[in-house]
Amino acid sequence: MTDICEQLSVQDRQPALDYMTRTFSDDHDRGWLLACLAMFFHMDASKPGYEQWQQELLKKVEGNYLKAIKCGGEDNIQIMMDYAWFLLHIHRCDEAIPILKEIIAREDDLPVELSGYSEGVNHLIADKNLLNEIDKHGTITAPTVAIAYYVLVSIYCDTDRETEGVDLLPAFKRFCSKLLMERELDPMKLSHTFSLLGYTYQAMSKYTEAGQAFRRAADLRLAAQ
Repeated sequence: MTDICEQLSVQDRQPALDYMTRTFSDDHDRGWLLACLAMFFHMDASKPGYEQWQQELLKKVEGNYLKAIKCGGEDNIQIMMDYAWFLLHIHRCDEAIPILKEIIAREDDLPVELSGYSEGVNHLIADKNLLNEIDKHGTITAPTVAIAYYVLVSIYCDTDRETEGVDLLPAFKRFCSKLLMERELDPMKLSHTFSLLGYTYQAMSKYTEAGQAFRRAADLRLAAQ
């Protein structure tokens, strides 16, 4: 699917993918296809030379994410997380907040949903800490709930709502501790999770707790080797 999307021109991609979407009988599969389409339009909108189409491309991004969620994507919080990133990218933070809260509210869902990001996503994720992790390790993969906690606290910090951010810290720490105790994730994914917790404490100027989380992340990285 990725290869097909990359070979299609911007003008041809939507009608071709609309046709392919109609051929899927399963809502979950259609949701994923639409989410992939949204991601590729988002990538196109960030490319040099596409400025004349940028606004139209951004409309296609949002339209396809909303279709993905409507046709079954709401059962997959990865799609919701990607849509939240898009809203942040176009500076609609207030609209991202309820989506992030909904993701966090589903932290007890099993199996644990993961989101992964690798090199070349800086046009999709404008977050220096995540990009720093990607630069150091080549990728970052963590529970989508952990990423939602981190992003939500970052929004509160950036919008002078630090009290709301601080209120989330105990729940985020409990979530990370539960994952560590249950050992459902491999050590590298747990390491990324605790790095996110460390960055979150750091944003709230809680440097002792941040140091503890970063040390735990380092220990888990060693265990993964």
